[in-house]
Parts: sequence; C-alpha cells; structure tokens
Amino acid sequence: MPALSLNGLQAGLLNRRMAAARRPGARPPRRFLAWGGATALVSQACWWGAVIIGFRNSQR
Repeated sequence: MPALSLNGLQAGLLNRRMAAARRPGARPPRRFLAWGGATALVSQACWWGAVIIGFRNSQR
C-alpha cells in the first residue's frame, strides 16, 4: 500500500512539472515520458496485485 500512495504523490508532482513545461506545439521531454511510463507501470502492478489478493481471499 505505501508504494501506491507514494506513486500517487509523485504522479501529482509529475503532473505539475509537465504543466509548467508545456509550450504550444512542443513535445514533452523524454524524461517526463519515461517518468510517466514508470508511474503507469507501478500503478498497474499495485492495482493488479490488489485484484489478485482480493480474488485469493474470496476463495477461502
């Protein structure tokens, strides 16, 4: 659970930094794209882990 909470906090930070760096017609820097990809990966791993834990607990 702490991983998901920390991931949410750093996702908010990424959102603010991307908004500050936004320029019309410009592409976001690669580091922001990599950061966003890692954020999505951690989020998916946490949520699928919760689904699996919930499913396994319902089978008992």
